[in-house]
Amino acid sequence: MSLLVLGLVALIPRNIFSTVGSAALAMTGVLVADFMVLAFSSFELNSSMGIMTALTIAMALAADFFLLPPLLMKFDRRDYAETTTRLNPVLDRV
Repeated sequence: MSLLVLGLVALIPRNIFSTVGSAALAMTGVLVADFMVLAFSSFELNSSMGIMTALTIAMALAADFFLLPPLLMKFDRRDYAETTTRLNPVLDRV
């Protein structure tokens, strides 16, 4: 695999995080805050459920940010050498 192709593959997670990452972070923050309100309940079952749900949602966001990009790049079977010029016109001049 050429350095040009490796450079293109390295740009993919940055592009995803810059477009979708802020929305995922905001939505996760709202959900975690909403479920943490249940943690202040005097009813033990509601309190436990709120804490566990908030932790689960926060861990899912961490998995999205840290596990999903490497897994997508590992299991992606496309040949990036053929699509390099169509995906990034800046790389045509290199």
